Parts: sequence; C-alpha cells; structure tokens
Amino acid sequence: MNLYRVIRITDEHVLGYHGTRDAAHDDAKCHLPRADSIRIELVTVPTDKAGLLRMLNSVCDGAADSLSGIELVSTWALTNRGGLKEVANGQ
Repeated sequence: MNLYRVIRITDEHVLGYHGTRDAAHDDAKCHLPRADSIRIELVTVPTDKAGLLRMLNSVCDGAADSLSGIELVSTWALTNRGGLKEVANGQ
C-alpha cells in the first residue's frame, strides 16, 4: 500500500500519514515557517496485520526509524512559497 508521510528531517519526527499527496501537502504547509526541515515522502507499507500495527503504533511515538519493512519511493520538499519540488530520497 502506498502512503504519503510528512516528516520533519531534523529529528525524523513523523508529523502524519495521508492517502494523497495533496492532503500531505496541505498538512506540510501548516509548518511553512520551517519549510526547509519538512519533507513529504511516498512510502510503500507492508499491508499485513503486523506491519500496519507497527506503523500505527509508531505514529503515536513519532519515531520514523522504528518502521520496519517500509520502502521509500519518492521525496518532496516545500519551497519557500509553499510549493513542492522533488528531491533525492533521504534529503
């Protein structure tokens, strides 16, 4: 299953998961004063019960690195005016 996550890259804190890039973009724009530290990542999540439970529990903790089995597909950064630009994965 593909999902979009909004992440603060300075401490890898997950700010939320969304079903569409537009919804993730709207969420990310709420953090515009710190736009350079916010990323939207398209991730593939394992859809078995254990994988979903790990993902949901880690959202409560806010720890991005505790998610096992998640594959990073694409990454976008916010521009100064609130737009999106694709960047290299992990940046």
